[in-house]
Order: sequence, then C-alpha cells, then structure tokens
Amino acid sequence: MRCRSYPNSSASGMWPTVPTWAVDGSATGSTGALAHLVRPAVAGYLKILAGELAPDGVTVNCVAPGLILTPRVRGHFPDGVPEKATAGIPMARLGTPEEFAVDGGLTRSAFSRGARSRAPVPTHPGLVDGGRDRDVVSWTNAHHVSICSPRSERVPLPNVDKQRLLVRAAVMYYGEGKTQLEIARHLGVSRATAGRLVAQARASGIVRIEIVSGITRQVETELALESAFGLEEAVVVDPADTDGAGNVDLGQGCADILARRVEPGTVIGLGWSSNPNEWIARTAEVLRTLRRTTDEVLDVTVVQLAGAAPSDPTRVNPMRTVSAVADALAAHEILIAAPLYVDNPSTVASLRADRGISTAFETAARADICMFGVGHVTETTPLYANGYLDDAGLRQLQEQGAVGDAVGRFFDASGRPVGGDLADRTLSVELDVIGSRPLRVAAAAGPERVASLRAALSGGLANAVVTDTPTAQALLERPPASS
Repeated sequence: MRCRSYPNSSASGMWPTVPTWAVDGSATGSTGALAHLVRPAVAGYLKILAGELAPDGVTVNCVAPGLILTPRVRGHFPDGVPEKATAGIPMARLGTPEEFAVDGGLTRSAFSRGARSRAPVPTHPGLVDGGRDRDVVSWTNAHHVSICSPRSERVPLPNVDKQRLLVRAAVMYYGEGKTQLEIARHLGVSRATAGRLVAQARASGIVRIEIVSGITRQVETELALESAFGLEEAVVVDPADTDGAGNVDLGQGCADILARRVEPGTVIGLGWSSNPNEWIARTAEVLRTLRRTTDEVLDVTVVQLAGAAPSDPTRVNPMRTVSAVADALAAHEILIAAPLYVDNPSTVASLRADRGISTAFETAARADICMFGVGHVTETTPLYANGYLDDAGLRQLQEQGAVGDAVGRFFDASGRPVGGDLADRTLSVELDVIGSRPLRVAAAAGPERVASLRAALSGGLANAVVTDTPTAQALLERPPASS
C-alpha cells in the first residue's frame, strides 16, 4: 500500500487546497486485499479532515485507485491478467500507470485547472479505479495546509463570511456562555472547528479579555513581589482596609494564608505582637468567622515562637492572642510562659531546660508554617513603646546596624542576626531556625517598616509576606540585587 502526496498550485494565491493524496495497491504485490482495507480508511480520514478545514476555506483532494497494471503487478500475472481480476470493471481491464498519472500529471493538471478557474470541483466521494468510470475525490474549502510536508503554511483569507463566523463564535462563547459543542451545532461545523474559531477570535484581537475588580491592582503587585523576591506567596491588602482599631487589616491576609494551607497534622509557629490590636488579634477573629462555615476538626498544633510575659503586670499578655489563634483553629497550643527578655544569659539557659519550654522550642523547630510580625528599630517600634526595650538597648541595637526584628530577635540590612548582650538574654526561637522552615510568613506594613521588611525578605528569613499596597510598592522600588 502506498500513500502519495502531489503538490498543487495554490501557493500562488489560487484557491487553497491540501496537497492531493493518492492511494494505490501497487506495492503490495497482491490483488488488492490490503488496498481495499486501507483505501476506505484514508478516504474516510480525508473526508473528516475536509469537514474540519472547510470553514477555513481549504480544499482536500484524494485519489484512490484500484489495481493498476504496473510492471510489478504485471509480474504477478505472467500468463496474463485473469478474467476474475477485471470482473466488474466496465472496460473489462486494469487501469494503466499512464491513465492513473502516477507521475502526478493528471492530479496536478486537474486540480490546477480547478484552482485557476475557481470552478467547482467534484464533492462526491469518487475513485479513480483501474478502468472504472469514476473521478477524483474533492471535498472543499479553506487554508493551505500540507498533510505530508513538515512545513505548514497558513494563508489567511480576507473573507467577510469567515470574519462574521469568528465574531459569531466569540459572542456565543464569551458573551452567551455557550459550550463549543453548542456553537458547533448552531453554526453547523464540527466541535474542533468551533474551538478553533474561538481561539482564532481571541488570537486575532476580536476578543479582548479584561479583568474588572477592585483588587486587580493588589493582585498585580502580589505577583510582582513574588517575582522580585522569589517568594512562595505575597498577600497585599488595600490601605483603606482596616481593623476595628484603624490598623491596616493584615490579619485578614494572614488568616487567608492559614485557612488555605493548614492541613491535618500541620504545626504552626506563631509570633506575637506587643500591640495586641495589630495583625495577630485580627487573624484570630477572621479564623473564628471562617470556622463557623465548617465542622472539620484538624489535628493542628500552634506553638508560640517567643516568650511574651510583660514585665509590667498591668499590660495585656500577648500570649492571649496566640491562644486565640489556636482556639480559632481548634488546635493544640504550646505556649512559652516566660518573658521575652531576661536579666542574664544564665536565666535563658535555665528556662530552656524547663520541660514545657523545651517542648515549645523543639516543636517550633519542626513547624510547617512560621508566621510573625516584623518590627523596626526606632522610638516608635512597639517593643520600645511598650517597655520591652529601654533607651540604652535601643541605642545599642542601632549602633550594631539592626534594622528590624522578628520574634524579639534583631537583624541587619542583609537579614543576618545581630548578636550581643540582648541576643544572649532573649528567650525566643533563633532566626536561623525560623529561616529553615518551609513557609515563613512576615506580616508588616508602613513606611517605617520598609527597610526591615526588605531585609527579612532579601535575607531569606521570610519567604512569604502580608503587607499593604504602599509598602509593597516601596519594596518594589528597590528589589534585591540578586533579582
């Protein structure tokens, strides 16, 4: 069985056709058993192909002869062609290579004439069949597509009807919500053609997709942050979105991340804020609201990342906000019932030897998610304003080049931990431990925290962030050099 493809003359701007396919049984050396099997398959395939390409204006041609008296076939009949081989052929003989035009001349000339004149070509499934009174098959319409050549040329036709078809398909798909199958049935084309019409309408500019939403700007900024700093995720809230105390509602973004990423068995390491009205309290509130819509109980653990007991007993204990988040998630809680800063390093060692506190540090070291606020090193930082730092401690940190803190531990502009006396007296998980965890979410917003947040993201302390639009834009003005 041989399948041949003959060139056509459509490349010069004439009626476009698929190069003609010829199917014959001359290679089998048989009386055509294999040819009779394959010929209908090829003809059927080309008919389906014609149906697919017709809306684009492509002509599909097929020549499917019967047994041709080539020298090879003649060799199988040394005593002459038997009568049974020609039974049913009107001319009572086999066709000849000259009649079939194996060199392609007949095929080229027949279709070239049709192309030049643009005259209708036969649309009935005929066969060129060794002496039978049949014709060349042609199913019409559309683009120049070559089945056999590895090169495929697309020649769009300036056809008003084609343009109208594209618009109809686009309106039905995008405007009316019709499926491609419904479009195909309505327009009288195949499903594949309907899909192609929809795709071409969009590619040609007939369809323009615009996302209209009040948060589009935030989403674009999130994507830019993730790309610039290599983050797992960025959540950017509008500065107009505030909590009950007038703070930017970072808690909404923090709760969103937790609600999506927490799975059974998740361990969450949670920092706290020395200002109980900041992000963590709002995170608990939003999570409580979300839990009202589900009865699912997850085996989750929330562990405190730093001591929090205030030196002034009249102040609100920030540990309560950690417990609030654990309650909102129906999680197990592990708290550090001790101060953040103690008087000397030996006290830190003693406290960390306590079973309850050591359990907290061990659990934090295997946390799946760490979430913490990022502070700054000025007189307005909550740690200083709420009495955790004194004047001498603040000045010393500034002299050491500290630009921010996380869980009470300070870092420089490169995100590296700042050592010294205060670091030795700090009861919290070390920054390098936090930096080793899979997801590390920093929550911060405001112009005074841009430098500290940039350092945390650039240095790898955090690989996710929740912030507001102005802070995010300030970060993007000077992304890390490595980006």
